[in-house]
Amino acid sequence: MKRYIIAIVFLCISVINSIIIIKKVQKEHEVSCISGQTIFIDPGHGGKDNGTSFNDIYEDELNLEIAKKLHKKLFDLDAKVLLSRVADYDLSDMYAKNHKTQDLCKRIQYMKDNNVDLFVSIHLNSYSSEDVSGAQVFYKINNIESQKFSEIMQSTLNELNKKEKKAKKGDFYLLNNSGDINGIIIECGFLSNTQERAKLSTDSYQNKLANLIKEGIIKYLSLRDSI
Repeated sequence: MKRYIIAIVFLCISVINSIIIIKKVQKEHEVSCISGQTIFIDPGHGGKDNGTSFNDIYEDELNLEIAKKLHKKLFDLDAKVLLSRVADYDLSDMYAKNHKTQDLCKRIQYMKDNNVDLFVSIHLNSYSSEDVSGAQVFYKINNIESQKFSEIMQSTLNELNKKEKKAKKGDFYLLNNSGDINGIIIECGFLSNTQERAKLSTDSYQNKLANLIKEGIIKYLSLRDSI
């Protein structure tokens, strides 16, 4: 009986050591992929521009929470990570003629000034039918790398909602006017869907989203660097 207990103890120790080694190797791989990259995380909207909303739940606030969680996860992997905003404001001047356009122009200029390698713009969606749910990724029109990035990200995010969504072309100002900088827009879910709205409002689900977005970035960089 005593030998059996000792054997079980050694087996447990061996399993624990194996898990530690696997996690260490995984972390080293993640760091090697992402270290030195300049990544721009853009929580969409802000200030008077709340984006979409539902029952006093505002897109811009949730975008920021997801973006901040993603920022920390990437920063911990030794990436240079930039956030377009860190609180509830936009980037336009007080007396701008068109606050939305100037806000987006400044986000793009911030990316260019900092020689960004990748950008991820975080958003939430809404639809007339409550049945629609799940994250949707958009890529730049006629940009192969953005399309590759979006397809990897979409496949990764599909794991969360058990969907089979495909990445889509995005005809958005940020994508159309960011030049050669590789980037995507992620609609992380639908506030119009009751169940998804409840999950999106929780730290645990925001963390899951941030983890999967991090994984999508690492998968893309691993593939890009292996070619």
